[in-house]
Amino acid sequence: VLGFVNNSAVGQCGIEKYYNDELTGENGRKYTYLSSDNLVENTYREAQNGNTIQLSIDYNIQSIAEKYVMEMLEESGARTVAVTIQDPDTGEFLAMADSGIFDPNNPRDLSVRYSAEEEAKIRSDDVKANETLNTNWANFCVSSSFEPGSTYKAFTVAAGLEEGIIEEDSWFYCDGSVPIRDYTIHCANIAGHGSIPLTGAIAESCNLALMDIAEAEGVDAFCKYQAQFGFGSLTGIDLPNEMSCETLLFTRENMTDINLATNSFGQRFNVTMVQMSSAFSALINGGIYYKPYIVKGIYNSSGELVR
Repeated sequence: VLGFVNNSAVGQCGIEKYYNDELTGENGRKYTYLSSDNLVENTYREAQNGNTIQLSIDYNIQSIAEKYVMEMLEESGARTVAVTIQDPDTGEFLAMADSGIFDPNNPRDLSVRYSAEEEAKIRSDDVKANETLNTNWANFCVSSSFEPGSTYKAFTVAAGLEEGIIEEDSWFYCDGSVPIRDYTIHCANIAGHGSIPLTGAIAESCNLALMDIAEAEGVDAFCKYQAQFGFGSLTGIDLPNEMSCETLLFTRENMTDINLATNSFGQRFNVTMVQMSSAFSALINGGIYYKPYIVKGIYNSSGELVR
């Protein structure tokens, strides 16, 4: 989130890069010129201090998130672990952390993440070393994507409710699998859930119920709500290198019945963590989509609120 600066004090990633002009200020200048009387005239422009930026990040919540990110990385052996914590009533992020940690004061130091043996192996290959550094410096929550899986089911249900295709007391039947053309798509419960209500379909993560809902919605409605929740678009968060995932979603033109079925429970398309948490905020706050942000205020050197 914070990022770092190079030897010229220019921001290279994170807040340091996105708000570089705000943070840097301006150098003072002296202009010398000859007047019409051939007299030397000097004009001075005072230096301007950079502004101070107040983040929405809560120090205590961020510290807890960072602690458990690293614990989960150790326990799971995952390539990356990341966490976002967002206020659904404002869109501001209270915490944003991933396991690609580095020291902002010494960003090329790999010892904060890797053992001496691991670091030596990485540094033995220049390409590998650069890839590792760039991965650490990137903000996974903003710049990387993943298949949302069953976390997307709530959005398929929301679209069905909004369109009047299903009701809160709707029921479905799941026998464990359904054939679509030459494919057989299975539920998370291979044996099937039998008759299951809408709330149970979410609670028990029933793929077949979600496929039924998406089939009733149709491609046009499914894609419409996917777009309205912000998937496949930049959220506009004030952090650099945000990924849109636009090319990683199906469109009305290329979505088949199989794609619709698997998309209904979050497979075969990608989202970012910022997209997902911002969309979920809209899902649970009454339907208002707030532009996500990380900076609450910008103050000048006198402590006055500028923006």
